[in-house]
This record gives sequence, C-alpha cells and structure tokens, in this order.
Amino acid sequence: MTKWSLIFLLLLPTLGFAESSSREVQKGFFSMGLSYGQSGSHLLNTDGTFSDYKNSGYGLDIDILIWNAELGDIRIFGVHTSESGKNTKLTTDTLNSTENVAGLKVFAGSNLYLSGGLGRGQTKLKSPTLGVEMNLSYQMVRAALGVEFALTDSIFMGIEAAYKSGPIRKDQNESLVENSFIEGFGGSIRLIWSPPSVTNITVSNKR
Repeated sequence: MTKWSLIFLLLLPTLGFAESSSREVQKGFFSMGLSYGQSGSHLLNTDGTFSDYKNSGYGLDIDILIWNAELGDIRIFGVHTSESGKNTKLTTDTLNSTENVAGLKVFAGSNLYLSGGLGRGQTKLKSPTLGVEMNLSYQMVRAALGVEFALTDSIFMGIEAAYKSGPIRKDQNESLVENSFIEGFGGSIRLIWSPPSVTNITVSNKR
C-alpha cells in the first residue's frame, strides 16, 4: 500500500460525511411582553345606530407554558390593555378603556399561534356634544392570530391581530336604559422577554 493510499483511507470517514449545526431559539417556560397597538371599535347606541371609535394604547401580558409538544406549545396567558380613542365623526367624543383577558394560546410550530380568552372591560365615555359622561362595564371574548420570532436568545418580537366583542348589559350599568354592545378589531406589535431556551442541533449529511 502506497503512502497516498494510506492517507486516503484515513480521510475517507470525513470525506463521506459532513456535519452542519444550527441553533434553534424558543421561548422559555414563561414570558412577559409590552405591546403597542391601534384598533377600531363599534359601540351600539340606544337608538340602534353604531358609534365608531379609533383607538390606540398599550398592553402588558404574561404567558406560561403548560404543554410542550413537537407540533407546538400550549400556553395560558393573561393580558391587560389600556386604550383611548376618539369618535370618527364627532372628534370631541372620547372613549377610554381598560381590559383584562385570560385564556389559551396554541402554537403551530414555534412561531405562529392562535389564542382565545374571556375577560372584562371598563369604558369611560364622554360626549360633550350630548352632555353625556358614562362609565360602562362589560364582559367580552377575544380571539387573536399572531406570530413571534427571536431577536436574541431571550428577546422576541411579536405581531398580533385580534378581535373582541361583548354585551354591555343595562342590569350591570345603571346609566343605560337599553342593553348595548361593543366590538373591535385591531393590531399590535409586542416586545417580549423570556428566559433563554436554546437548542444546538448538529446534523450529519452523507455526501
């Protein structure tokens, strides 16, 4: 056996296989987020018409991992939002709302998710045009579709679109003479912190 044949036999294992590695970054067992969003809401008036409001506001949220699977995580979440808005036709009419929602967030893979939850809201409505100021409370359902992606090992960015709706009952609001209704649709961008959860993946590929 020649010298070159011996070298070739020694190098054969490394020539036949090549290793590649990558890092998969996922959220840890819990996360906290800060969001900013804009939305449009519709409030049913007592005469059967709707008042439209354009809102903006901030939110704080937390989620906790309850089930980890290859197809995606399942997490419970809680979110608190505070919004203010103006009537799209009568800009002197304002709406200030706070809402608290809790529910489930189901991931498809590591990025895309669908969430749903139940919550309560408080709204302060001011209408100088009509000389009216009311404090309204209501229950609501909320559904959202979103995506999250890693910026660093522990900082994530999220984008979410959400829909909410719920009745405003006169038996829970003394200022109402008829039942009312509120609904809204909006989008938000979220900055999320989570304990690092990084997996190093090494793959051997045969050439």
